Amino acid sequence: MINEDSTQKNEVSKVYEIGYLLLPILNEDGVLVEVSKIKDILEKNKGMFLSEGVSEMRNLTYPMTKPISGKNQKFETAYFGWIKFEADSDSLVEIKEELDRLENLLRYLLIKTVKEDTFVATNNNKKSKPAKFSFDKKEKEEKEEKPEEEVKEDKKELDETIDELVIE
Repeated sequence: MINEDSTQKNEVSKVYEIGYLLLPILNEDGVLVEVSKIKDILEKNKGMFLSEGVSEMRNLTYPMTKPISGKNQKFETAYFGWIKFEADSDSLVEIKEELDRLENLLRYLLIKTVKEDTFVATNNNKKSKPAKFSFDKKEKEEKEEKPEEEVKEDKKELDETIDELVIE
């Protein structure tokens, strides 16, 4: 027998991911405390933790500014990590508001995602070999003959999909 409440919850509940940057001025214990605060926010808002990527120091692509004690400070490095969780879409507003109040959070991105694990490529300053794909002759010809208009349309569809995943 299926419980009506659990069926209803599964219909409303979706999978999300928070990618975050924590201030580099934190020590390792401070990073753990901040990650714990993020998890507490999720738990408080009935989010169910699924998985996470361990926070590690990264160089930023461009300097980011954050006001601290009334002064803007620039950062060129930050601790990057992510947390995947399941939650009702109604709770996202509360989660976002509470994340906005975390002082040691430099920036974050909240997106819809899938429950399954996906491959995450990391750059450890090692040269990686390109992936090898085998196509049969027909697939190869189709790929080579793809008109430029189709390629632009594919890129447009990809951009639209990304825009749908980003939560504002």
